[in-house]
Amino acid sequence: MRRRALLAGLGAFAAGRAGAASGSDIPSRLVALEWSIVSMLLSLGVAPVGMPEIRAYTRWVGEPPVPPGTADIGVKTEPNLEAVAALRPDLILTSPLNRLLEPKLTAIAPIREVPIYTEAGMPLHLATEQLREFGALLGRGAEAGRVIASAEAAFEAVRSAVRSEAGRPILLLSFLDAQHVRIFGRSSLFGNVLERVGLSNGWDRAVNLWGFVIVGLAELAPLREARLLVLEPIPPGILEQMSARSLWANLPAVRAGRSATIPAAWHYGDLTAARRFASFLPKALGSAA
Repeated sequence: MRRRALLAGLGAFAAGRAGAASGSDIPSRLVALEWSIVSMLLSLGVAPVGMPEIRAYTRWVGEPPVPPGTADIGVKTEPNLEAVAALRPDLILTSPLNRLLEPKLTAIAPIREVPIYTEAGMPLHLATEQLREFGALLGRGAEAGRVIASAEAAFEAVRSAVRSEAGRPILLLSFLDAQHVRIFGRSSLFGNVLERVGLSNGWDRAVNLWGFVIVGLAELAPLREARLLVLEPIPPGILEQMSARSLWANLPAVRAGRSATIPAAWHYGDLTAARRFASFLPKALGSAA
């Protein structure tokens, strides 16, 4: 009976006919298979009973912190289904990367897919709308409104703080190895944030659905005036290879002192990740002047 009520509530919600959920319609035991979903839940004050790769989440995402007692269900793309079932979830929250698992997951509990990235290339807007929907689904509409309003105020504060940097090209990158990086374009979450706070993304070439492309360091050399912002964490051993003769050290922007690192924020993430990234920009741009 509980499962049928929840499925009916989810169906009405997905069709746009439901307002704020209440009472028995609100799922209380949630398993989230993607870190951005975990972050959204935690930002609303809702702790999932299970999530994947908790230690890696702490390193790559940073905040909100995972509450003690949250079960680790394994790898994001291949969760331990027995561990998921043992948690007796009311609802399993998935990403498009989990679609092959849907038949097995639906045998455990109802599922809801939560996309952040689409071909529209507006992940910041979509993350905001997803948070509103979560607020309605979980009876946390007021909390969602506060999180969104707080993020908007933070973006405006950053916009004011970096106003003098407008128009100067910025390259956002993360290291894969000593010779290759991901470059995040305008359709990435952090690319959207740059636009939101009035800054210019210096990468105008094609990117993938998630808003990035993998390039060799040599492809950055012609972008002589750009400032390079490197997203942490940096893979082990990379910094040790950055000698004075390395390709990285001899990029024009690096030689000119226009590079800086930014603490970890989940670049495939939610509104909390977007706000966290934005908060690091004033200091990072001051270091990469």
